[in-house]
Amino acid sequence: MVLSISDTGVGIPAEDQAHIFEPFFTTKEIGQGTGLGLAQVYGIITEHEGYIEVDSLVGEGTTFTCYIPARSTAEKPSPPVMPSTIPRGQGETILLVKDDGEVLNTTKAMLVGLGYQVLATGSGQDALTLFDQHHLRIGLVLTDVIMPDMDGVALSQALVQRNPTLNIVALTGYPLETSRQADTWQTKGIVDWLQKPVTLEQLGHTVRQFLHP
Repeated sequence: MVLSISDTGVGIPAEDQAHIFEPFFTTKEIGQGTGLGLAQVYGIITEHEGYIEVDSLVGEGTTFTCYIPARSTAEKPSPPVMPSTIPRGQGETILLVKDDGEVLNTTKAMLVGLGYQVLATGSGQDALTLFDQHHLRIGLVLTDVIMPDMDGVALSQALVQRNPTLNIVALTGYPLETSRQADTWQTKGIVDWLQKPVTLEQLGHTVRQFLHP
């Protein structure tokens, strides 16, 4: 199935087209948009084994073309458009923990688009339950640091008690102030961290590094 959507708007500059599927990328002023829409579309399309193309000229408009297999037996389409430098997964399972529902869904869509299976939850306590149920499948944990019921550091400690070799990557909106703080995180089981907002390339490389060091 092919779905094409066009407009006659201002168009997208060539330098922006390489980033339009990245979450939080936006050319709008602060408060006028989050830049999550196309990232979610990208995740949905790739989750259904499709891909999306963009054709745009400044001053003339933009066309998005979505290709989705009509049935599971159909021949697979070409891989989705993404920079070739981003490593892709092979169906490995990641436990994703974020208390912001919209960002949780967007990050999940990014990971699915990169070829991973994702167990997602917004609660540290629920994450422990999921881990206990699926610990044989889970190869990596991505967790937010600031969460209401159980923060990411406490969650990491609990997970490492269950599996001392588990790799856990923290997602934080704040830069680490000192190397001592980083060392403290590592003693709690956190092997690395990503500062939000995370780009698709950063996510892809970090996940691959700790799934297959």
